[in-house]
Amino acid sequence: MTKMVDLTGRKYGRWTVKEFDIERSKKSPDNPRKVLYWICECECGTIRSVAGNSLKYGESRSCGCKDIEYRKKLHKIIEPYMYDGTNIIYIRNKKTRSDNTSGVCGVCFNKITKKWIATITLRGKTYYKEHKLFNDAVKCRQEMEELLFEPVIAKFNESRMMKR
Repeated sequence: MTKMVDLTGRKYGRWTVKEFDIERSKKSPDNPRKVLYWICECECGTIRSVAGNSLKYGESRSCGCKDIEYRKKLHKIIEPYMYDGTNIIYIRNKKTRSDNTSGVCGVCFNKITKKWIATITLRGKTYYKEHKLFNDAVKCRQEMEELLFEPVIAKFNESRMMKR
């Protein structure tokens, strides 16, 4: 049997290990594999029982406060470019994603139906249409952008001009 390593006082990400959690570490229906738990304190002040392996292997680095801070920071950056529930930078971007196989943003091939699909998403709603030919799907995507994206971008630009 291996010896338990005392993690007390060690720091893992934002967690500082305070003490061994005897109660939670006991073998029980909730803990059939007898995972060792430690009482930890996050830099933000949150105290929680965390599995030792999660600490050692980096699966738990904070109570979640780090993610909240990141989202707030990202929101401050994106907020000036949000209009009517839409990220204007995202819809203006004409670059294709690295996982795109067609070479055209919003156009992909469905291997099951053997058709090209033109898709576009605005305000959480996705619109799509299937086409037999690639060029038809590309043209459809461009038409969808003009129909859906262009009015939103124009209103955004108009609202920015009024603020100046």
